[in-house]
Order: sequence, then structure tokens, then C-alpha cells
Amino acid sequence: GKKPWQRAYKCWNHAEKIEALSSSSSLSSPYIPPSFLVNAKLRGGYRECGVDGRITAARVSNVLKEMLAWKPEASLRYMNGGRIEDFQGVEIYLHANDHEIVVGLPLFRSVGGLLNCGGRTLAFPGLRPTTAWLMAKLANIEDGDLVVDATMGVGAILIEAARSFKHATYIGGDCDLEMVSKAKINIE
Repeated sequence: GKKPWQRAYKCWNHAEKIEALSSSSSLSSPYIPPSFLVNAKLRGGYRECGVDGRITAARVSNVLKEMLAWKPEASLRYMNGGRIEDFQGVEIYLHANDHEIVVGLPLFRSVGGLLNCGGRTLAFPGLRPTTAWLMAKLANIEDGDLVVDATMGVGAILIEAARSFKHATYIGGDCDLEMVSKAKINIE
């Protein structure tokens, strides 16, 4: 059979066709569509085929624009030197490798635009929760495992791993004491 990335590549090409067909029609919507950004990170077979993350993000944006009448963020100031935390629209995360495709869509936001996970917002955000979760998942954490992050920063990966894989032991450290202090606050 086909590898997962080959099936996804076929879908990617299909999105190009939808994009071309729908560019000639316009949608009207009775609601105020949200503004959004798409962030795509591709690895493995996607890159070997020459599939580019920016082009993929643009195609997904065009399909959402045409199918749902959503408004893609016209300015990339948030991605080019601005703070993504200041962006008030919806940011869609797409991470794809040879084994899986993970799409993150924030459902809840708190003051300041930070993602609110499980009723809690990290005081010092690090990686996006979907990225941290994906990194923890790729580690294949099993019950009883000891997970060590020697460069934990603010602890985003360990916190997300502990939320998702509860029956393992987690140890984190960092040579920057300020990061360790921030991680302690995030854990509390």
C-alpha cells in the first residue's frame, strides 16, 4: 500500500484543484468570518517530494477562504518579527511527517491570546501546545518511563507530556536559572 505521506500528497494535489475551481466563485456568508493564519511544518517524504510548508499553508488558507469564507490574515507581521501572541485570529497548526498528520486548532483562548489548556494557561508560554504535544507523542512515552529534558526552558514539553502521559516520571533541568524559575511557576 501507499505510505501515509503519499496519500496526504495526493490530498495536497487535490487541494490545488479545489483552489483552482473555487477561485472563480465567491461565497457569501451570513456571519462574520474569523481571520486566520496557517502554519505548516513538513518532514520526511513531503520534503523529499519538494512539498514546501509555505505553499502548503497558502493552499490550506485558500481552501478555507473559499469553502468557509474565512479571512486569511493579509499581513504577515505576526510571523515576521511580530508576536504571534498578539494575533487575535485563529492560528491553525499543521505538522506532517511520514507517519501522521497533526492539525491543531485552538478552541479556547484567554486574555492576551494565549492558548488555555485544560482550564489553565501557562504563565510563561513556550512552544505551542500542539507542538509540545507532538514532540511528547513522538517520544513514544509508555507507563513507567523516565523522561528527562535537560534543556526544558519553561517546561512546555514536559508539562504537555505529563498531561497526556500520566503514568511516567518527568525530570527537567536547564542551565538558565530564570527558565527554571519560570518552569516552576508553569508547573504550579
